[in-house]
Amino acid sequence: MREGLVANRFPRIYGILNGTCNYILTKMEELDAPYDSVLEEAKRLGYAEADEALDVEGGTPRTRCRSWHGSPTASGSGPGR
Repeated sequence: MREGLVANRFPRIYGILNGTCNYILTKMEELDAPYDSVLEEAKRLGYAEADEALDVEGGTPRTRCRSWHGSPTASGSGPGR
């Protein structure tokens, strides 16, 4: 990704970067369901880890962004941190 997009600048990227959050947000919207019940369903179905912290608190997407980009902001030393 670094080599293919080297000439482009992306000040921000918006989107869902993991399947767990995608599942939870989709179900909450479709069913007008509360977060806690959808999270429990996601755990039961195996979409969320038993300890959901990495899935829903940003650990997994943060790690992926660091791996994909490798910029100072992505690695935690830039102004976005």
